[in-house]
Amino acid sequence: MSEALATKPDGIRIEAQDIGDSVKMDLPAAPLLHALEVRPDALLEWSVNGNGLRIPLNILQGVPKEATVTFGIAAAAGSVSDAGNGAIARARGVPLLPHPVVYSLQANDGSSIDWGRTYATLTVALPESANPDQATAVRIDENGRMRFAPAVFSKDGSPLVTIRSPYNGAYSVLRSDHSFADLNGHWAQKDIVLMANKLLVEGRTQDRFVPDDPISRAEFAAMLMRSLGLDDEPDGSAPFRDVAPGAWYAGAVRAAQQHQLIGGFEDGTFRPEAPITREQMAVMIVRAMEYAGHAPNANGAATRTFADESDIAPWADAAVGRLIGASIIRGLTETKFGPREYVSRAQGAVLLKRMLQAMQFINP
Repeated sequence: MSEALATKPDGIRIEAQDIGDSVKMDLPAAPLLHALEVRPDALLEWSVNGNGLRIPLNILQGVPKEATVTFGIAAAAGSVSDAGNGAIARARGVPLLPHPVVYSLQANDGSSIDWGRTYATLTVALPESANPDQATAVRIDENGRMRFAPAVFSKDGSPLVTIRSPYNGAYSVLRSDHSFADLNGHWAQKDIVLMANKLLVEGRTQDRFVPDDPISRAEFAAMLMRSLGLDDEPDGSAPFRDVAPGAWYAGAVRAAQQHQLIGGFEDGTFRPEAPITREQMAVMIVRAMEYAGHAPNANGAATRTFADESDIAPWADAAVGRLIGASIIRGLTETKFGPREYVSRAQGAVLLKRMLQAMQFINP
């Protein structure tokens, strides 16, 4: 058994090896808060047998100095493990871990410490390396539901997964190999299959993706929430008068509005069933990247030579320029951007893939 606690220039590191699959450590809050006073951007790193948590100490700002903070990294057992592996099986996936790994951060009264909008870095050691085109990290919530977790897989042969997430809880890794009969020869086939393996897009049926159908505004809002690894908001008042509480997309639209990823129209509607346009989608993508702390450079907008550039709405012009500069969005042709053209399901999947790669939320 070995343990180490070290003060580093950028924060505090705790490492433990060979001490079992379930480890919790209690630390007094006072020295952690002192480190935060000395360096506001200080980090805490907590590692157990290759699984790790790296998070800014500023999430402890509301914790009293006399409190005790408990950090935990544990292999899930019992119902939590069963729920995780059951969710993977229902998604037609194969678990790459025998049990999910549970990351926890609690105050001494047992309450979970809220990470807020902070995307912590979680590392998971796999039994063997995985193909990043077929493998994805997932978070299993308290109801046994599974969600995509932004993650990059090591390409140097080491079986390590680096996850970015604003939630503590149970995480696992699965492998899947989706295919759709109507994608053979399609220009976006590879990207769509990748995004399906990441659980971010679904077919209209089990074997048909229908790539050239348009995406509705509600569908894209839900895809954006999934891509950021964020939960829906099932309860609360409807943010738009045309979003029915019982609609399948209500929770995603409500959460997307709360996180300021989407906006409505002047008449108080969202028009969830309307096809999304390219300029509307560009604004949503930039807002999502800003939320996750990876906004495209405002100074990096490329020179545009589209004949229809004047057709881009003023409220979308900056977003379009930033995404073109970041090589996330392109023109329909060299001379046409098509700001009010509808986005197809294939185009939406490809653009979200580029967004995730630009943020290092999936492998390049």
